[in-house]
Amino acid sequence: MFVAEYSHSKSYFDFEVADELPEEGILKGREGDLKFKRIKDGFAVYDSTLLTSGFIYPGSDNDVYVPHTINDIPVTELHQTIILKSRNPFTIESGNLKRVFIKISKSSLEEQIKSADNTLGTLLLYMLREQDDRNQKDSSVEAKINFCGNHQHIELCSVVCICNDTLVFHIPDTKAVEVNAHKIELRGSIPSCVEQISFSGKVYPFIESGWDMDEPNNRCFENLKNIRIIDGSLSGDICWTFCNCTSLESVHLSNGIKKVPAYAFSKCSSLRDLYIPDTVSEIGAYAFSGCTNLVSIHLPPNLKKISEGTFKNCKSLKKVYLADTIETIEDYAFSGCVNLQKPWIPTNIKYISETAFSASE
Repeated sequence: MFVAEYSHSKSYFDFEVADELPEEGILKGREGDLKFKRIKDGFAVYDSTLLTSGFIYPGSDNDVYVPHTINDIPVTELHQTIILKSRNPFTIESGNLKRVFIKISKSSLEEQIKSADNTLGTLLLYMLREQDDRNQKDSSVEAKINFCGNHQHIELCSVVCICNDTLVFHIPDTKAVEVNAHKIELRGSIPSCVEQISFSGKVYPFIESGWDMDEPNNRCFENLKNIRIIDGSLSGDICWTFCNCTSLESVHLSNGIKKVPAYAFSKCSSLRDLYIPDTVSEIGAYAFSGCTNLVSIHLPPNLKKISEGTFKNCKSLKKVYLADTIETIEDYAFSGCVNLQKPWIPTNIKYISETAFSASE
């Protein structure tokens, strides 16, 4: 394996090596080490141990630094394994990075005490931290990634949880996100720059503590104008909501969801088709109103009512498959659905509003 000392005669961000670099190797210097590999648009860096530049505040033991360039060639990719020691966010100094691949685990309290210089002090410190985190599940890992620098360069952030703990995850500032864990709980808001999210493993809303009660964070996707694709199983009793996600093209809802709230997909004007699980027994008012590109939809067999304005102004809607369990079709349920073919009238129907199939207002 090629090993070379590096220097940064220009600046701390731009490393220079006198020797001509091979396709891959290791750079060593007084600030730390890194493995490098030549890729098509620059260098990929693996497991950097470089000290941070000092621009991160407040700092964390898990912060990651990579140079912007090596011999004037940009560093565009980072592969890093991070063993989290606390629930504090960690920062990546992004520079010229375009793709970030992170493997995450956590260091147990016992492991940290064993490796500490001052065992008693460390024990007391982490006892206090554990006391502060009592509302969190013991079997969880919380990961919040901040990018220091121009995060608009970041095209992809891929995160893999390499332990069996639940991953409590904050979506970072990047265009595409991939998350792999057996169970994922989403926490916090989602940045508006995100266009695509892919989950491997079941995804649940984090339970946020409020003044009056604890509430699931299942509204974090609302009003994201750039989100196009959400790939993975979004789980829970109540459907996540996506109103005003005007670029959303596809999303997968997991079996087990019982209710689609009012306005859940309202004004998702790019949504063309959607699978609603058979476990759903209630769809709220105006849930799909303004989904102007929705062409067809199959309603679940346990549904008894099509609520007010459910499909209002779905101008491209042609086919709606209604189960015989439907008893009521409320006001404006299909108002403005100008291309709707004559629907199948369920055998158990008891009431259809006069305005259910009216023209658009």
